[in-house]
Amino acid sequence: MLMDRRTVWAFALFILFGLLFGLSACRDVYLGDSGELIHAAYRLDIPHPPGYPLYALIGRLFTLLPFGSIAFRLSLFSAAGAVASVLLLFRLGLRFARPPFAFFGAALFGLSGLLRDQAGIAEVYGPFLALYLATWLALLSGGRRFTLLAFFLAGLALTAHPIALSLLPVLVIRIIRWRRSAPAALLLLIAGLSVFAYIPIRSSLDPFVDWGNPESAGALLDHATRTQYAGVLQADRSIALLAADLEAVTGSFIRDSIPLPWIPLIFLGLLTFMIRRKREILLITVGLFLLLPGLAWYLRFPLSPDRVEENIVFFLPALPLLLLLLMSGVEAIATAIRGTRAANFGLLLVLGVALVIRAVGSADDHRFDRVDLPGYYARSVLADLPRSALLNVRGDDILFPLLYVQQVEGFRKDVRIRNRSGTVFGNNQADQRRPTTGRHEHLYSIDPLPGLIPDGLLYRAASSPSLPKPPKPPGLSGLASLLERSTPLRSLAINYLESLIRSNAHGEDQSIQYRRRALELNGTEIPGGAAGDRIARATLLADSGRWSEAASLLAAAVPPGTASPDMRLLLAEWFIKSGNREAGVDLINESILADPDDQALAGSLLLLAGEPRSGEVLLRSALDGDSHQLSALRMLQLISEKRTDHVNVIAFGLRALQIDPELYDVRLRIARAWAEEGNSAGALAECEKIKSNCVEPAILGDANELRDLLHAQ
Repeated sequence: MLMDRRTVWAFALFILFGLLFGLSACRDVYLGDSGELIHAAYRLDIPHPPGYPLYALIGRLFTLLPFGSIAFRLSLFSAAGAVASVLLLFRLGLRFARPPFAFFGAALFGLSGLLRDQAGIAEVYGPFLALYLATWLALLSGGRRFTLLAFFLAGLALTAHPIALSLLPVLVIRIIRWRRSAPAALLLLIAGLSVFAYIPIRSSLDPFVDWGNPESAGALLDHATRTQYAGVLQADRSIALLAADLEAVTGSFIRDSIPLPWIPLIFLGLLTFMIRRKREILLITVGLFLLLPGLAWYLRFPLSPDRVEENIVFFLPALPLLLLLLMSGVEAIATAIRGTRAANFGLLLVLGVALVIRAVGSADDHRFDRVDLPGYYARSVLADLPRSALLNVRGDDILFPLLYVQQVEGFRKDVRIRNRSGTVFGNNQADQRRPTTGRHEHLYSIDPLPGLIPDGLLYRAASSPSLPKPPKPPGLSGLASLLERSTPLRSLAINYLESLIRSNAHGEDQSIQYRRRALELNGTEIPGGAAGDRIARATLLADSGRWSEAASLLAAAVPPGTASPDMRLLLAEWFIKSGNREAGVDLINESILADPDDQALAGSLLLLAGEPRSGEVLLRSALDGDSHQLSALRMLQLISEKRTDHVNVIAFGLRALQIDPELYDVRLRIARAWAEEGNSAGALAECEKIKSNCVEPAILGDANELRDLLHAQ
């Protein structure tokens, strides 16, 4: 009877989350690595390190499904992996809790924002989590045979994602009990890893995407261990930044995955494990340490919101381990009140209501089935190019959708695509042999727009009448929650709206509406009605350099006395740029700026207005409020450079590089300051980092000039 009850709970999970993940799966290509991974599965090519061979091989089977686009079929692969992960966590939870409580933990996992973000798009994390949790199930099942099975599954998991390395110390702890089986366990681990043999075999056939050309044993090892990324600059590791990273991770778990009221149950479960399950708690504690502080220390990702969102997925495997502790905590409470039927019923009712609230509250947060903008944007870019054009791009969020549209859908395959640091895919040698004149002379670029456009996504202002002109931007209706949560998608939406404005293919009224929507997506508070339209029109005037007219219109639409801080600062900026510096400075001085971001912006504007002392006061105040305020650090470094204060140029610069190591202008200033201080070794070290990683010609040229000068001395 107990098995029947477990089967019923498991079947309910399968139906609920099969429908949830399947119906909300993305029908078209998404951002990030999705386009490249879809292409790798469809054409069995070699994507970026570590190559994800298991994903490509199994994903290829999903491309054979007889319905939907290729992108949708690979989204279903992710959905299937996510459903399997939920069921495996339920099975794991049954070891520590009764079926209703195991169901609660597994359902909470299925409803978590971290998992749902990966269940709806073509990505590796859904299938990887299924292997990861299958390994944990084998580990915690006990016995020699299950332990050996865990080694094999861990080998497979390593071919799915390198985060599976966190399993190796846990496996070593587990195999100590069966030392004589260690050779067999090692062979099974290697058997799982043997899937990597696919990579050199496929690479030898020169596929279209052949990242790193990993045909030899050495090249395969480099590819599998991601040594190609060894030269990528890493931010400095410090306790303060580690604490900030862990705070960001914890915040994401609470916001998207484990509601705050349930956090105490994790600690209760931890206590229960320490008392009753000492073997399991050792394994889970080691796993959590490697996946939380250990991983944060290793990654040391920058703290800007978009980078936190981008990298938080690496911490996803820690979530089911935390939920196992939560299940154990719920079971402890249920055991304490056993015998009281009303109390048991009340506990189940509370858990059920919590799940319903979670499901209803996040109903629209992950509707990837409504997202068609990345593919539309990529098709629009390609459609507007002449025959045999060469298109330069930068950033995966446009590069990989272009790859999918061109090579999977077969659209505009005559266009050659390069990224800023060289050809990413295609036959490099054949590409170099093509003539640079005649029919191949058309060179186009997707360049960044100033002002409203967030960093990371790039845009080419189109003027051809052949650019598709739908009556309204595609894919934005019904996506308010997803756009609010996803920085890359929001950035793309802003880019698309700006492309409609700058294509000169729409009337002023329509452009005002597009700009208004772009401002709202960018987080600007826009009042309703005519005042909002006037603000949008003012920004359009500012785009053309008509600062005085823009300031007058903005001041009329939102009087300074009633304006929000961001509107006051925008008005101050336009006053200053129009030559009315006194009005801009007065507006800043009259404003109450408590937010560090506002203080940093105001300080920068005061510098622009020729008020360095007042500007420095605000910049230092911003830094006092937020020690990781990057723009304040950069501006203070500039001030120090103008004062020839080399010590502070270095100090502020190093603090900025702790947050983002790819600030090459900051590195160049540090190098110059080291050189002025007589530290040639320090200056040369910074120049070498710039030479190895920077692709910006001006900064690279200045760094090379400084390096040559130092060598000559």
